[in-house]
Amino acid sequence: MTDTRKIIRVFLASPGDLQDERRTAKAVVEEFNKLWADAMGYHVELIGWEDTISQYGRPQGIINQDLERCELVIGMMWKRWGTPPGKTNTFTSGFEEEFETSIASRRTKGRPEMALFFKDIDKELLRDPGEELKKVVAFKERIIAEKEIFFEPFGGVGDFEGKIRSCITAYIQKLRAAETEKIASETQATPTEAKPAVEADSKSKKTTPLSPQGTAFLREFIISTEEDSSDAYGPVEVARFRLLASALSKQGNDDNTIGAHDANLLYGSRLSLDLGDSEKRSLLAAGISHYSSENIPLWFWYAAVEGFRRKLLGFYSVFGQPRRQAEALEAMRLTHESLPVSKDFERNVFLDDWFAEGADETLKVAALSYLADCGVIEDLPYLKKEFDLGNYQTRSASGNAIVRINLRQGKTQAIAALYDLQLDSIGDELVEELFSNADQLAESVLVGGLSHRSKSVRQTTLRLLKERGKIDPQQAEQLLGDSDADVRYEAISALTALGRVFTNEQVKSLLVRPTSASASLLGFSGINTGEAVWTKFRQATILEVGFGTGGLSCCRFNF
Repeated sequence: MTDTRKIIRVFLASPGDLQDERRTAKAVVEEFNKLWADAMGYHVELIGWEDTISQYGRPQGIINQDLERCELVIGMMWKRWGTPPGKTNTFTSGFEEEFETSIASRRTKGRPEMALFFKDIDKELLRDPGEELKKVVAFKERIIAEKEIFFEPFGGVGDFEGKIRSCITAYIQKLRAAETEKIASETQATPTEAKPAVEADSKSKKTTPLSPQGTAFLREFIISTEEDSSDAYGPVEVARFRLLASALSKQGNDDNTIGAHDANLLYGSRLSLDLGDSEKRSLLAAGISHYSSENIPLWFWYAAVEGFRRKLLGFYSVFGQPRRQAEALEAMRLTHESLPVSKDFERNVFLDDWFAEGADETLKVAALSYLADCGVIEDLPYLKKEFDLGNYQTRSASGNAIVRINLRQGKTQAIAALYDLQLDSIGDELVEELFSNADQLAESVLVGGLSHRSKSVRQTTLRLLKERGKIDPQQAEQLLGDSDADVRYEAISALTALGRVFTNEQVKSLLVRPTSASASLLGFSGINTGEAVWTKFRQATILEVGFGTGGLSCCRFNF
């Protein structure tokens, strides 16, 4: 690793209908720079039309100047094609000009590297696409036909976040691997007459689990401790001595790693220490074991043993103590590192270990969180089996993972999985992701959510049906008796949109429910009774009456 970071410029090209994805890409790059820039020696600078400095000249021409400085171009498309970049320009959109400029440079100069992402489009829209969507579809078909650039589809923002993180990380890893290979080739001995001496020397060396560097240090350390001087060795030498002890492991011994203070002493002196591979791996193991507390460097040592290229976190997820396995999985989830699958380690080997009978619950939860972000369809039988066990510690996490894996295949498939599982606990973020861009969802899909166990799903689907004007009065009437006040609120709003008139007293009696005597004795009076929803309803009504605006403009009341 060098002391100076190399700046990697990445250009983000897209029409204006992907603002959430552009913000997500920026957040991913900021996260990368915070966590990995020091360890890997690369700093990513994300560039887009938002960053172009205002100056005289054709706007797209100025943006192209920034584009030409970039080594990686990431394109994103959804429903919009964009507007022409100039009156006399032959391109029909700014995105088209950015793409054609980049592909021409790639063909002639070998740069920039290019990646494309297409956001899923509902089939209903494709039946009658407008002019802009027709251009997007034609462009995608061209990319498929030319087979020159690999592209990936994505669903919501969460899906895109994982894919953009993987894209940037893979590109940096590729650069680092190429640089490492170049350095290795430049430092290899070339004179043929030197080879016999090198071979003779290598044969004379004995292999040791401590590494040649470690055994050399131990000899010097032992000599220094025999000297009659308190200055013969210092804290760093003591830390390294302890590190070498932790590098040795045998079945029957405690599975210990070096402590945080000693690990940080060694990290601080890393430039002056000649550490062997076994010592670096021990420091890596310590970093993984303390990953959640973030008090030991991890990514520097991971890069030092070529962990990114070799995908070593996957191996740590199946070896060692359950806590360290769980920490390795959490680090894998953050980096979206795929499993090191090979003929010796097929994917099922990892899942068999994580979900073995009697496996630690902490490990299972970490594995489920990882698979929620990085799992594939083939993993679903493992997750369904864990879900069916009904373990309160893993049931919610396994259900969430099943839905998210299906979401990467499409929203309709994911919602079907959600309805099948009947999860009563589901995060608001996932609900929002599933039901965003509701115009792409069939009415029957939304109706299915009205009877779901999750109050968030019932409330969301009811609101969306009301906005479409497709709510069934009988269904809305039934939801007036829902156990959740927010759902009852949406039901009242839906019925008023259909012409139903509620009095002030009727609304309050529907929203506010008395607390049970036992709950009152325990000090829970007022909680979940609907008082807060009633207050919100009253405030919206006051705004409507007083100012002619408000979130419930469709509602009518008799006071």
